[in-house]
Amino acid sequence: MSLLKSEDTLPRVGQETVNELDALYARAIADGDEDAAKKLQTQLCWALVHSHRDENKLKGVAMLEALLPSAFTHEDKHECLYLIAVGLYRLRKLVDAKRVVTQALQEAPHSRQAEALRQLIDDAIMQDGLIGVGLVVGVAGLIGIGATAVASALSTSRRR
Repeated sequence: MSLLKSEDTLPRVGQETVNELDALYARAIADGDEDAAKKLQTQLCWALVHSHRDENKLKGVAMLEALLPSAFTHEDKHECLYLIAVGLYRLRKLVDAKRVVTQALQEAPHSRQAEALRQLIDDAIMQDGLIGVGLVVGVAGLIGIGATAVASALSTSRRR
């Protein structure tokens, strides 16, 4: 493990689990069972943002963002915000993930889970920043080498 990167220990969910929860959720809605539908919707959102597939993560984030205005308790709001931040982190939308996990920590300042996610996001931002700096330095070096080669070639051709 590098000094810059925390271990991403967030769970991963396979497509089979997502499909099962989606079917159960649809059945609960069709049956008019509001209590079961609410519980299954939460479970489905959790599975979606922890999925391997980006389209699932996007769907989960969208569902959670739609749920957020109806979150009545701090705990519900914190859970929605935390899961949105997980989805955004997994989608590598790090600035947005940082903003949302900060909101989650405002709802539940002592949440170790949200604090650990904040650290993962900070480490990813730092790593991406260092990679960006490395790319800029590498490109600048290549430009410098190219300019030196052109100048050398021009110098050689003028001496002839």
